Amino acid sequence: MATKEHQNTAPVIPELIHQLAVDIDQFANDFDTYGYWDDVEDTEENISQIKNDIFEGKAEGIKEFLRDVNTRDDLPDEVEKAKGLLRRLNNVETNNAPSR
Repeated sequence: MATKEHQNTAPVIPELIHQLAVDIDQFANDFDTYGYWDDVEDTEENISQIKNDIFEGKAEGIKEFLRDVNTRDDLPDEVEKAKGLLRRLNNVETNNAPSR
């Protein structure tokens, strides 16, 4: 009985969050390479920080970045990528939220 209940409320698996963090990091680098390298000293450390922010529910800065990209009418491909990443991030947060 506990197994069924656990399956229905299981958090998102870490591999999905890791892949999302990798994709967000790559998107940030592709979108603004110079800004990325001004802010990021170590890619793996940045990916780890993104994962931690997602796990801890502290991804508002990431969401803000993706929402800002969504306002760029001159970059339709990047807007679509940002929308997809934001959707995935919201989905992960919803499925990883603690039970109330």
